[in-house]
Amino acid sequence: MMRQSLAVAMSVVLAGLPGWLEPWVPAFTPTEWADVDAVEWQAPEPQETGATIDEPLHPLDPATANGFVPSRIVNGSLGLNARFLMTPASGDHNSVTLDLVRSLIGDAEKATDKQYSPEAQDTTAGLSDRGCVEGSTFSPLDEVLRDPALAPAKHEGVSMSCDVMAAASTLLVQRIRLINTLGEKPVDRVVTVITDTSRATTVPAKHLWNDEGPRIVWQAITETLRHEARGLSLMPPQSDPDEALIEAILDSAVPLTDGALHLTIPQGFQTPELEALGSEPLAEARTLKLTPEVATTALSETGQSIMAAINSEDPLVAPDAVLPGKRDIDCSLFVCVALTYDDGPSALTPTILDALRDHGASASFFMVGSRVESYAAAAKRVVTDGHLALNHSWSHLDLSKLAAGTIDANGDETDPDDMPSEEDRKKAVAKELNRTSKAIVAATGVAPTAFRPPYGAYDDAVLKIAKMPAILWDVDTEDWKGVSGDDLVSSIVPVARPGSIVLQHDIHDSSADTIEQVLDGLENRGFMVVNVGQLLGGMPASGAYSSSR
Repeated sequence: MMRQSLAVAMSVVLAGLPGWLEPWVPAFTPTEWADVDAVEWQAPEPQETGATIDEPLHPLDPATANGFVPSRIVNGSLGLNARFLMTPASGDHNSVTLDLVRSLIGDAEKATDKQYSPEAQDTTAGLSDRGCVEGSTFSPLDEVLRDPALAPAKHEGVSMSCDVMAAASTLLVQRIRLINTLGEKPVDRVVTVITDTSRATTVPAKHLWNDEGPRIVWQAITETLRHEARGLSLMPPQSDPDEALIEAILDSAVPLTDGALHLTIPQGFQTPELEALGSEPLAEARTLKLTPEVATTALSETGQSIMAAINSEDPLVAPDAVLPGKRDIDCSLFVCVALTYDDGPSALTPTILDALRDHGASASFFMVGSRVESYAAAAKRVVTDGHLALNHSWSHLDLSKLAAGTIDANGDETDPDDMPSEEDRKKAVAKELNRTSKAIVAATGVAPTAFRPPYGAYDDAVLKIAKMPAILWDVDTEDWKGVSGDDLVSSIVPVARPGSIVLQHDIHDSSADTIEQVLDGLENRGFMVVNVGQLLGGMPASGAYSSSR
């Protein structure tokens, strides 16, 4: 009954439809549409940015920095761990490099409220490992902070590391990384130092660029990051470069041997174009490589000359060689110690000189005048190797007693009732020193500029007669007592302090036999082994000194 009612209702509905709307019947076939060629929409191709992001870069073996001096300063109080390269001769390269070290020290002093002073480390510190570490400026920050060779000392502080990026013709290119972990967030930045080895000068990174360079680099970075964020705009970036950001980026530029330029984009980089896409400021530093075609448009004439030199196949011209004893060393910054040798020269002196040469170290030799002629070749080599040949009197008499008249020129006690006159006493002291100086000049061609009074005995009268500074000591090995080699090393390596003057004798086997161990041990503690002139910042005109402290 229900089915019949439903059928009747449907008939009524269909009967009421307009005539142009045909009721559905099983044989109905829809109208077929004519074939139309399919059209596929394509997004416009983005323009080439002339740059690639995060392309791996491979530094050179640090050994390619031929002729440079690997250096390192560690200071636990401030958390400083600085590794760098120096030129043997003074010049702009060293000034620029040490200014970077001092800037880190200044940051640490401000953060810790401590003052820097040179600080030797313990005997197991391993600080003979110096200079650049391949790949250190590219390693992730967390890896660097876990590596004792690179991280700030004692985990918190400041650090400096370096990579050799190019070495050709007269140009050495270094990438230097500066890290500061003393703030709320670590600061990790890089700068490039380009050194002209022919003059030991540096080329400031800003001289690489022409007037359009900052804009070209800024647009290349913005556009490359915009593509990475899927931005489809074909309009070149219009924002002006942020001065602080673009300066940091341009300072990081590394010219490459294929004509490209490698740049570091610092943490926090942002532009209005990227912000409009919803991109956050960079959470960490990234790298960008400008193609040779784009790099050429951004370089100044100086920059193009540097690029041409780096792309040459000429080997690196080493900087001018300077003997260790002639180098300008700031012992208020470096950790310095002076090794001194008395009573020579002797047949053992060349052994000591060989070791000093191999370690790039310098020393001071206080010579007894009566021995100089017999060992003139050894005395001469002291000077030609860049060390100091200094005065230790002619016959090793107590000069204070000689000046007081209590001993005569032979070292014999005088009769109190027959004391020499003051004038004769002065002449006796002057003769001991003057005769020795003449012997040293005859053998070496150089006059001594300081003396060491035998037994360390002197007074104002002796100083006045000598007209030279008296160099004493604060570390006495007592090698003249025949101590064992182990005891001698132990009397120097763990005992020396920054600014110490160590007393040895180049007439005793133990001092010659242990020189390599002594140098290794001092270097492992972070010392630079220098002569007394370097230690004191230049030889004083007068006075008496047992250390530089």
